[in-house]
Order: sequence, then structure tokens, then C-alpha cells
Amino acid sequence: MALLLRIVRKLGYPRQLFYEFLFFPKYVVNIVRYLRTNNNPSFPMSIPDLYYATSDSKQPAGHVDSHYFLQDIWAARQVNAVKVDIHVDIGSRIDGFISHLLASNQKVTYLDWRAPEIKDPCFKFAQANVMSLPFPDNSVKSLSCLHVLEHIGLGRYGDPVDSLGHVKATKELARVLSPGGVLLISVPIGKEKLCFDAHRVFDPKTILNLFKDLGLIAYSYIDPAKNDVFPSNPMEDFSEKKYFCGLFAFRKA
Repeated sequence: MALLLRIVRKLGYPRQLFYEFLFFPKYVVNIVRYLRTNNNPSFPMSIPDLYYATSDSKQPAGHVDSHYFLQDIWAARQVNAVKVDIHVDIGSRIDGFISHLLASNQKVTYLDWRAPEIKDPCFKFAQANVMSLPFPDNSVKSLSCLHVLEHIGLGRYGDPVDSLGHVKATKELARVLSPGGVLLISVPIGKEKLCFDAHRVFDPKTILNLFKDLGLIAYSYIDPAKNDVFPSNPMEDFSEKKYFCGLFAFRKA
């Protein structure tokens, strides 16, 4: 059953399904070898528990999504450099960026439309909509919102559908940021388009315009094909590029 479910899950991903079939003969060979050499009665092979993960050998060691891995490291280093009592995050990755902060005992207040299922003494959750944040004006010194703006208002995560959701969210983020405070933003950048109901892709100049009342203090982008972070000029032309990750650090005057 586990084997069948694994293959069914791959049906929407032709390349992954191809690797599943490519490695199946090796899987069968490995089964035979294991049965011939297994003298441990504690770990017998049973048909209901066959899983089939042989194609994982195609992946590099410690396989991660380099796009998010690089983004989360970049953001965590930015926060660690600021040294704040409490960092506020809106909807970023918990198993990457947030976990990096918690490992250094950084207190984090995390807001999202959906409740996470984690507990940590440094972690506090509040349910909220980024289009209406529960903070007074000029009250948050350290703030982040990584790979979130592109989803706001599309209903993907159960949030209200609003074509101007990303605009309203940026206004809220700028409103609550305190003078001298730092805001970290990441979004897909490239030729602008809407991929409903998954995400938007922004031109970097659009992000600068949305946060025009804040000062840009750092900008880089991640090229997934080259697996690296590149410091750059946000005015660089991305109008014909497909998909990169833009990393923006703003400060409120």
C-alpha cells in the first residue's frame, strides 16, 4: 500500500515518476540481496511495508531546496546582526528561517493566517491577517515577511481573495515598522505575472515602489540555477527573466 501511494503521489510530476520507474529494477535487485543476507529476525521484510525509496539515490547528500535554504540563511544572519529582544515574522518558513532564530534563543512572535503545530519557549504565535496587523504604528523594530507577499489575496491558504492584497500588506508592514527598524522581504522576481492561485512574480522595481517610504539598505537575488546569492542593483532589468528570488532589506527613517 505504501509503495502504491508513493507512486500515485508522483503522477503529477512526470520527471519524478520517470525516476521511479528508472530505479525500479535496482529496487527489485536490492530486495533479493536483502532477503538473501538478512539473518536478523527483528527486521523481516513484509509486503505491506514495502516503501520504495531507491530513487532517492539520485538526490545529492543532504538534499534541500537551495532556493529556500539560501534565503533563510540570509535572513537569519540579518536578524542576528541587529540584536533585538523580539523579532516579529509574518508567515515565513518555520522549518528554516524561524528554526534558525530559535536555535540562537532569539525570541520570535510569529503571525499567520493558519496556526502552526510547534512549541518552543522562544516562540509565540498569534493568528492574524497581514492586511490588518495587530500592532500599533511604529511599534516593531525587527520584522520579516519571506516569500509571503506573492500569495496575499489569492485565497491559496484560506485567506480572503483580494486583488490588491499585496498592496495592502506592504502598507501594513511599513506602518508597524518602528523608526530605525529593519524589514526583511523576499519575493519571486522576474517578468511580472500572476500564476493564480499560487503566486505573483514581481519586477524588483515594483517592490521598491510598494515600499517607497522606506529606505533600501540591502538587495540581493538568488539564482536557483547557480545555487548562490548575488548582491545586485534592484534597477537591473528582470523583465525577460523567468524566476529568481529577490531579497530586500529596508529601514524606516
